[in-house]
Amino acid sequence: MKVKMKLELKDEPGTLIKALLPISKYGGNIVYVVHDREKKLPNGNITVQISIEANKDQVREIKNALEDEDIGILSIDEVKLIEDLAFIMIGHIVDTDIKDTIDRVDNTGFAEVIDLNLKMPNIKKESSARIIIRATGKEEMKKCVDLINKIANEKDFVLIYPLMLETQNERD
Repeated sequence: MKVKMKLELKDEPGTLIKALLPISKYGGNIVYVVHDREKKLPNGNITVQISIEANKDQVREIKNALEDEDIGILSIDEVKLIEDLAFIMIGHIVDTDIKDTIDRVDNTGFAEVIDLNLKMPNIKKESSARIIIRATGKEEMKKCVDLINKIANEKDFVLIYPLMLETQNERD
């Protein structure tokens, strides 16, 4: 998973490396570091934003190690949803309860519908929808695609996918 941390460091040589060492020690992968010495806090300290990829156990170990080193942790914000997939669904989407389709994706606990664009040319004709789903990772997205295929088979939809989107990692 991807985790963003905001740390408070003393503006002294060596404090940034002191903050980065626990990430390396516990197997976290640093995605980016924003270190702006020009913006100081009232106490003279600076903030550093770090984005890492690590599992929950690694994040816990990193957090504990930072606290042991007296490094101020201002926030740790887990970014759970990182893979996007867009597809087009064609069929009697409204008649077959679009809310049910959305709820089935959202209730997985690892994916959610984040965008829906519905076109209904005529009440008797088939409609189409462009749907974007966000999931917690590649494996979870594969499970979600399986679910979407199952729903499409049950409701007699035609699916056109994947439409290429940038991932959360590419946006950050």
